[in-house]
Amino acid sequence: MPELKECPYCAEQILAVAMKCKHCGEYLDDELRDEERLSKSAGTLLRMVAPVEVSGKALFAGYLAFGAFIPLLGLLPGLAALFLGRAGLKEIERKPNLSGKGRAWFGIVMGIISIIMAVIFGVALLVDSLSQP
Repeated sequence: MPELKECPYCAEQILAVAMKCKHCGEYLDDELRDEERLSKSAGTLLRMVAPVEVSGKALFAGYLAFGAFIPLLGLLPGLAALFLGRAGLKEIERKPNLSGKGRAWFGIVMGIISIIMAVIFGVALLVDSLSQP
């Protein structure tokens, strides 16, 4: 009969030579545990930067939202971000495995802000042109 030991994480009996507990999935070797944590954190970083399983519409809405900061010209990317953000949320609702809700909402919010700013700027220009003799 093989030699057994107790898992330090879940207290189940495992082989004495085991590197990973078959019951709780914890690595018993410090180096293996560190490698797993590193690979998980690298995957999280990659998901933040690269579009992995992200709605394309939501992703593009997030990028367009940055264009909404451009004075005067920001209205067009802002409008596009608004509509693509909404479409991205619908796509994510239909396909739950996709992520990108934050980017979609960022596009929607920035789209609304750019519309409000364009209206304020337009009214200010109109008032200024009407007030001059």
